[in-house]
Amino acid sequence: MDSRKLSEWLQVVGLFSVLGGLIFVGMQLRLDRQVASSEGLAANNANKTEWAQVVTENADAWVSGLAGESMSAAEAAKFDAMADAYIFTYFTAWSRAENTLSGQDSTRFAIEAAIELHKYPGLLRHWRERQSLLLGIHQRLARPTSTFVVETNAEVNRLQSGASAD
Repeated sequence: MDSRKLSEWLQVVGLFSVLGGLIFVGMQLRLDRQVASSEGLAANNANKTEWAQVVTENADAWVSGLAGESMSAAEAAKFDAMADAYIFTYFTAWSRAENTLSGQDSTRFAIEAAIELHKYPGLLRHWRERQSLLLGIHQRLARPTSTFVVETNAEVNRLQSGASAD
């Protein structure tokens, strides 16, 4: 076998090696994405469990706060902390979807947050008082305004105008 033929065979073997390596890397990336997704679901379940425990331990403050009823200073502090965490959960989900899905489906988290805000007057009051906090966080992330806040407010306004029309 002459050196030219050997060179051609080595090039073919090299091409198949590169192709095999690319297939392996693709499979590894897919596996890594599945593991990350599973870890995200596990963390989400842990957060929900912790949230349920917090609400159970502070049910009176949470229920009174959602209804917009008057509360003691201690109950109001508990409600504010829980409402911050509750709203921030939607913002975090929106932000994650915005970053990983290039904006696809991120709007649903703003809509879901708006539905909750519309349903509970105390939570809506809290949102209106604290939304500047989310805007500030977004500005520190080098984004001029938070689309989440804008989308959520637009949806709340749409829900309120629909409710007042009924």
